[in-house]
Amino acid sequence: MSKVLAKGIQSVDTACRVLHILQRSTQPMSLKDIAAAAGMSASKTRMYLVSLLRTGLVSQNAASAYTLGLATLNLGLAAFRQIDLIDTTRALMASLTQETQAPTLLSMWTGTSITIISRNDNQVDLPIDFRIGGQTSLLHTATGHVFLAYLPPELTEAALLHELANTPVGAVMPLTLDSLKERTRVIREQGYDISSNIVLASGPRITLQGYGAIAAPVVDIFQELRFVITVLYRKTGDEQEARLIEKILTRIREGLPSPLRQPEPQVS
Repeated sequence: MSKVLAKGIQSVDTACRVLHILQRSTQPMSLKDIAAAAGMSASKTRMYLVSLLRTGLVSQNAASAYTLGLATLNLGLAAFRQIDLIDTTRALMASLTQETQAPTLLSMWTGTSITIISRNDNQVDLPIDFRIGGQTSLLHTATGHVFLAYLPPELTEAALLHELANTPVGAVMPLTLDSLKERTRVIREQGYDISSNIVLASGPRITLQGYGAIAAPVVDIFQELRFVITVLYRKTGDEQEARLIEKILTRIREGLPSPLRQPEPQVS
């Protein structure tokens, strides 16, 4: 793998060099100036600029001079949001695990499924290994319910219907579509979900007995869902468990941006 990464793609490297030249410039640049700075011929530089113009990474003004395009601004804003959110959320995960001995997971929607991208278990022994890259059920988990509550329904509908279609005949269904719609409405009102059991996989269901889960949305400055943080706690059925849940919820409220309440459920 290291050899592949070291070799890279030369044309991509060159395109990035052109972008860096425009980044360092305080004003629009002519083709001649860009070519000179890049150490390339004008004809070769023009080919790279044409491709970069098509992607929106570069723009050209009326005087045929070049600047960074709007797409680079969008990339920068996205990086700002994601890096800041990840750092903030991971710090919260670490402090939660240290204070409560409760393992924490961070998940994201990949377009077709929920994937675990970070974890903090503080060497807490669990019967199931929540590996990074593992998938989580939309239908059967608190994490999945939070994604259903905050993502546009068209993004999750196909995956949800796939899970429903592949539920084994005779299996106990924890929620119908109607009850799921009501649950997502409540999640959007209170800002979190709590599950009394933990289901790991979106395929064959693996249930972790004796543990519950608290899942909450991680939203960006535009109130768009980016991640879901999930805290796993040991169920004891007493006041100690209730105090632990309240402590976890308080730390999440204090440590993450609060999503605005949205009155309409997102499950159709």
